[in-house]
Amino acid sequence: MLGRFAYVATLMAISAAEMLAQGPATITFIDTFATRPSPLWNNLNGNWAASDGKYYAQTPNDSPLTYTGLPFDIADYRLTVTTVVGDGGIWLRSDERDPYADYILLVIGGDGYGQGLRGGNSGTSLYFATQSESGINQVDNVFTPGETYTITVTAEGGTYSVYINGATTPVDTFVDTSFVGGQVGLYDDQPNTTNGNGSGTPTTFSNFGLTGIALPPTVTVFSPGGGVVGSAVKIAGRNLQLATAVAFNGTPAKFAQAYPSAEIVAIVPDSATTGQIQVTTPVGIATSLASFTVLP
Repeated sequence: MLGRFAYVATLMAISAAEMLAQGPATITFIDTFATRPSPLWNNLNGNWAASDGKYYAQTPNDSPLTYTGLPFDIADYRLTVTTVVGDGGIWLRSDERDPYADYILLVIGGDGYGQGLRGGNSGTSLYFATQSESGINQVDNVFTPGETYTITVTAEGGTYSVYINGATTPVDTFVDTSFVGGQVGLYDDQPNTTNGNGSGTPTTFSNFGLTGIALPPTVTVFSPGGGVVGSAVKIAGRNLQLATAVAFNGTPAKFAQAYPSAEIVAIVPDSATTGQIQVTTPVGIATSLASFTVLP
């Protein structure tokens, strides 16, 4: 029956070094980009690649904004990443289904650096941006463009604090309590060239680490709505990446996951009966609202 997974988009194993579940409600993700980016990065826009332990957008842009994100919906978290500063940033809250609709973006460098502006504070700043406003809480003269820095961000109860190179005092903070949870990611608006108007130091990222409080899983849809024993069913939802079990009306089923999405492909098991689909993760059990119909 596992051969039925062949039609699914790439199914990739996630190593323990890339994703760990620690405790019933915590997700820890680590990526050194040693040989390739983890397949959990969605590489939505910017043609992201990894080389020599560095992760970067091959086609950075701001229209649409470059985006590569992780599929974890998390509440409070701690994030650390090393970056060569150009004009890039970190998506602190977003949704890979529509990352530009509502978000919090921490811009690192910025302040016109990617648009050919080299004077004043260009490339030295740090600020927050949202879907409706940019340049929030800007702090200048934080960075030297082209130099390497370790950025740590903590998100606690809607307060986002940014620390540089292991300092214990934040260089900047921002408060936004409108997000219960969201996904994190990386951003680059800096053309990867070193000469000419609109160019500057390429932004790269390395040694990415994330530990956060995972939100409960949900099953939002499955397709098809019915099938015979042995048929494949696609199950989609949120926070399903660490699934440990799938059941059809209580009957355990074989399954696999397609990354970077949270989609699960399960096989209708022998003895299955019509009823709801359940997906179990370390955080909880998600039950579909609709019933799956087992056909004769």
